[in-house]
Amino acid sequence: MASDRPKIIASLDDNTVAVVGDAIIAETISTAAKRIRERKKFILILISLGGKMKSLKLKEKWQSLGEELNFSCLICKTKAYIKENNEDKSREIICPRCGWLKITYHLWEASTSKNELGFKSFSDQELLLLSSDLRRRQENTNKKDLNTIKLDTQSLKIIGQNAINNEPNFSHRLFILLEAIEKLQSFLGEEVVIEDEWIENYLLAMAYLKDDKELEYCLNSLRELGYIRYPNTWTSKYKHYPPFRITSQGYGFLEKFRNKKDSLKSEDVFVAIELKEEFDHIYSAIKQAIEKAGYNPRRADKEHYTDYIMDWIKAKIKESRFLVAEITTGNLGVYFEIGYALGLGIPVIPILKKEKDEENPFEKVHFDLKQFNIIVYEAPEDLEEKLCNRIAALFGILKKQKEIMD
Repeated sequence: MASDRPKIIASLDDNTVAVVGDAIIAETISTAAKRIRERKKFILILISLGGKMKSLKLKEKWQSLGEELNFSCLICKTKAYIKENNEDKSREIICPRCGWLKITYHLWEASTSKNELGFKSFSDQELLLLSSDLRRRQENTNKKDLNTIKLDTQSLKIIGQNAINNEPNFSHRLFILLEAIEKLQSFLGEEVVIEDEWIENYLLAMAYLKDDKELEYCLNSLRELGYIRYPNTWTSKYKHYPPFRITSQGYGFLEKFRNKKDSLKSEDVFVAIELKEEFDHIYSAIKQAIEKAGYNPRRADKEHYTDYIMDWIKAKIKESRFLVAEITTGNLGVYFEIGYALGLGIPVIPILKKEKDEENPFEKVHFDLKQFNIIVYEAPEDLEEKLCNRIAALFGILKKQKEIMD
């Protein structure tokens, strides 16, 4: 079995090295080494075999059962295979789009009842986002083998909300589609062919796409941008999809976007809040929630800096994984920091205090922020729990803190 871990296969001097996957054939390795000798410069060839290997395994898993895809998946409505476990009455589902799932008996019963429970509590669009989130959780691991996701009522609620809150924009969808295509390659520049529904549904799920029309549009967009190339003449093997290859410009786009994604590994969280003493107890609750989730809170008046404070604030926002904003008083500084973060694509969690006898606290929120999923709290203790749960659902608990909590 080929390893997913890249390795060095040629090193001619300090400035020349080639990195390829284990599955690269000897002829390709020799070609890469020859290119290095001729050009005398650093060449990096990174190959990921995850998508193709796992997509094939998912198909092989279904084929080994000798069963038909005669069940409509509860999540994406794609034809899937389902089997009931006689011991705990759970259901095992193999879906070309969602992947390999195990659904508990209680979730199954809720989702197949006449009530709007379980999967029925989500809209069709939300279910497609959930489907993509589940498949990406299975694909984006270092494991070689297929891994199944077990869903119960509680995990469905958390994963579903995370999927809805993190719907990618068009530019990001193009990136993750190209990244998914790259994973279908066994070597650099290999021609990719969408040959059946398994490969098609893998790409649909990985890029949060609805159907073949959206996939075709995104493929054409990648082609127009110069990231993939179609042959001059071709014949479709499945539906109307052409074969294609990733161009050198496409690999450059992947590298550039991945470098940008490295900023998402930050453990810092910027706290936008009025810098007054009466807000110290609120900040204390925010700080405890952030630290409980394993992140590092950053607040302007709690740090050491020199020169102009706005330069420090903008720098810290840029370095943050996300921003927590206390918007109760409508402070202009807080609103500026929210806008700056959103402009950089940094997620924002707004929090709002509900005063005693206040019927509608949202009346004091500017209309631009009313569309956000705002945390409403009445006391610091209430805020700490809600904020920690929201952080866990959206960004996860950092491993270092999870180990301490366990």
